[in-house]
Amino acid sequence: MLFGAVEVNEEKIIAAIHKENFADFEDCLQAECAEYVGADVTTVTPEEFLKNYVE
Repeated sequence: MLFGAVEVNEEKIIAAIHKENFADFEDCLQAECAEYVGADVTTVTPEEFLKNYVE
């Protein structure tokens, strides 16, 4: 599966707040949710995404 949804709850929000290696809260929350489901997270630029994932 390329995309899915994960519930954002108080536990994930608190964990994201306490992470110190992110400057952006939303990015940190996304990383917390990805860790929760054991996702293999790779960052790509918008251009790389379009090239690799959009037909």
